[in-house]
Amino acid sequence: TVRILTLHPDNDFVPLTLAGHKAPPIAAFLVDGSSSLYSVATDCALFVWEWQLHDDDDDDATATSTPADDASSMVLGTGAFDSIEAFRGGEERLYAGRGSWVLKDKHFLWSATSRGGQVDDPDQKPVKLTCVELHRAMSLVVAGFSNGTFSILEMPSATPLHTLSISSASVKTVAVNQTGEWLAFGAPALGQLLVWEWQSETYVLKQQGHSYDMQTVAISPDGSILATGGDDAKVKLWAAASGFCFVTLSEHTAPVTALCFGPSGGRVLLSASLDGTARAYDLVRYRNFRTMSSPNPTQLVSLAVDKSGEIVCAGSMEPFEIYVWALQTGRLLDILSSHTGPVVGLSFDPVTGHLASGSWDKTVKVWDIYRNECLDTLDHNAEVLCIDFRADGQQLVAGTLHGNLHLWNTEDATEIGVIEGTKDIAGGRGIEDRVTAANSSAKKHFSSVCFSADGTCVLAGGRSKFVCIYEASQQILLKKFQVSHNRARDGVLDFLRSDQLASSGDPTALLGEERNEDGERAPQLLPGAKRGEDGKRHNRQREIFVSAVAFSTTGREWAAATSDGLLVYALEEDLLFDPVDLDESVTPDQIHKAIAEKSYGRAIRMSLGLNLSELITLSLEAVPMEPALVKLIVKGLHGHSLAKLIEVLSTRLGASRHLEFYLQWALIVLKTHGKKLRGVAAVSARLGAAASAAGGLSTAQGVGERGRLRTALRSLQRSVMRQQDLLMALCDENQYTLSFLAVPPAVPKDQETGNEGGGGLVMREGGEED
Repeated sequence: TVRILTLHPDNDFVPLTLAGHKAPPIAAFLVDGSSSLYSVATDCALFVWEWQLHDDDDDDATATSTPADDASSMVLGTGAFDSIEAFRGGEERLYAGRGSWVLKDKHFLWSATSRGGQVDDPDQKPVKLTCVELHRAMSLVVAGFSNGTFSILEMPSATPLHTLSISSASVKTVAVNQTGEWLAFGAPALGQLLVWEWQSETYVLKQQGHSYDMQTVAISPDGSILATGGDDAKVKLWAAASGFCFVTLSEHTAPVTALCFGPSGGRVLLSASLDGTARAYDLVRYRNFRTMSSPNPTQLVSLAVDKSGEIVCAGSMEPFEIYVWALQTGRLLDILSSHTGPVVGLSFDPVTGHLASGSWDKTVKVWDIYRNECLDTLDHNAEVLCIDFRADGQQLVAGTLHGNLHLWNTEDATEIGVIEGTKDIAGGRGIEDRVTAANSSAKKHFSSVCFSADGTCVLAGGRSKFVCIYEASQQILLKKFQVSHNRARDGVLDFLRSDQLASSGDPTALLGEERNEDGERAPQLLPGAKRGEDGKRHNRQREIFVSAVAFSTTGREWAAATSDGLLVYALEEDLLFDPVDLDESVTPDQIHKAIAEKSYGRAIRMSLGLNLSELITLSLEAVPMEPALVKLIVKGLHGHSLAKLIEVLSTRLGASRHLEFYLQWALIVLKTHGKKLRGVAAVSARLGAAASAAGGLSTAQGVGERGRLRTALRSLQRSVMRQQDLLMALCDENQYTLSFLAVPPAVPKDQETGNEGGGGLVMREGGEED
């Protein structure tokens, strides 16, 4: 049924119920000033209802329409088919009267848009309507179906205009832009997002994420590419500038468990999978140029590449071995056998080249792979799940099943400290938990850990809804991030309603049988299966977790592969008041005074020092667009001020109407400081330690300044690309319009022959008119 309520309180209004659908309705739309209504159900039936006023003494239904049955009206004694409907225009009531909603027409969307009206195959599953949207200005209904097809129909006659199959999975959501030209569709079963321009029949956007959970993530050395691997056996490359997936690598045949970029400028990506192979991809041609496999079938769960990019190591689930390959030839060089449990973590020392391996046998071993020798064994009190070296190789961090992070000095193999993170990641009560969220730390642990670029912080995530950042030297928690607030995920809520819990502890068990996305009874899966749903439970909730984390080499961004997808966190310094180089004379009044005196360079330096966006924008737009003057101002900016200026330019390019003005500023900045910025783009993760050893900036300062410049440049590139896309679309439309207007009109034949018989004026020599 469909219920009609009023947004305006009215004592005389009676809620109305429209009945007649044989399947559950999924949407209803009021049109034509609330005098007509469309209701759509999952059986593809679209009903057209119309409001008809009638006099108080006219209680008979019309012969040509079917009135809606209003049970609530009967109870209130207002008549079997009567209701009081108030019509309002603006703030004044236009009129109110007694009337009824009548069913004017029925349309069946799938049968009307089938292939020539043919009957569907009875052996196939019946097609169901899964989503619908109405565009009122163009009177169009866009409907998505369970077989991955969508249709556009013109209302109120439901005339089919366009039908297309866009996915092999059910289309669950649809949206229409304001002009009605672009249609957006979502298919969550395959992670698809599509934007279709139906008039020109072209894709505007086509994106597809992982079909199942992500298992690993890696960031390229220059921070421009993010790579993810998932349970769908695919490796996807994402552009950091746009956030879009631009390449999908599908050579693996089993879930991808580990990824890492080679040190050669991020042009090589390596992956490990449960299919027993480690693959190397060329990120210039996007092809798999090397496949490395073990002598016996095994499942690879960890991966690492040395600093030269020539040696690749992978750890297996069983047997408990580490395989060493040569990347250039793909030949197996050695097998390291000493662990008594699965080798789940590998990391190379960036300085010495030693290999560290973590295992479920509660040990971390340090290897000299060139001599096949175990140098040290670091014992822990629980199973080791993840490890990582610091950028200078002097420290190593290991995460264990008890939720602790152990910090080790690699020079003498001594333990520096232990971060007890069980209380930090505690939170969120599962539907099967017998304890509260505050005491749920027993099953929480970190499954991925990494150092920041400058080595001052440790980033950790795992079987929890939190990702934690710790200060390494003091072993204290700096901040923790909750990666999801989706209540459909198990473990997000801290408190569950006890009145909804069944004896099994599952609140969804009270709802009866489990149903799939099409409303049919879902099959029971194998008990204990953690990659899908647990077969012994009836709930459909998936647990929230973080499978992998990675820090950018700039130290200003980090990524997390979670059960909700890939999340990227970055420092947003526009929201912070971070003044630099200040004294008592730097005030907003002094900045306004400098602008009035036409001391533009001083005004810009002071506004950048205060770090207030409004004053920076005011100072920039007060400068006349004279290239020589702008270049002189830009030459006086360095370091923090230069990075802040680039950040402001990238922001104003997308928010200001002075597009050419800010593009000229950006061009002059890039030309003036091009050599420095080019050097920043080539900085690697170890540059900070090298600068410190050379007596220059400290590690934190050097990496921080270069990281901010690199982040600002990427932001500027993203803004320019966005403006380019907008202008290209506008120019293409204008070009087609101009081409149409430039075609000369057809000249009538009588005009071509000298206006014969036309009776017009003919000019003779001397200017005389005849």
